[in-house]
Amino acid sequence: MVAFSQYTDSISITIETAPAKDAEGIWQPGGSSTIFESLCRAEPNGKGQVIRGADGNEKAYAWNIYMTKPDDTVIPEGAEVTLTLEDGSIHTGQVKRFKSQKFNARLWV
Repeated sequence: MVAFSQYTDSISITIETAPAKDAEGIWQPGGSSTIFESLCRAEPNGKGQVIRGADGNEKAYAWNIYMTKPDDTVIPEGAEVTLTLEDGSIHTGQVKRFKSQKFNARLWV
């Protein structure tokens, strides 16, 4: 019997953090923070499909990402994505849309 995995790729999502004051009132520089890492299934957008943004404008995307549902993590548009495919190739991009469903989630990059 051959084992089958629904998610053969991996994803890491980071956001830029703003400078903020610490407990002593000293400003600390902003940076990047990883908000989500998971196994996923990435499918390229080979047909040149577009999605509509909240403003009604069309947005081109390169990847459809299917993944486990994040626990209470909000993935904002514009967050940086690093996608590592099963073959070891690495792709980067930005979140165009995120949709959390009952059992899983979908991301357009």
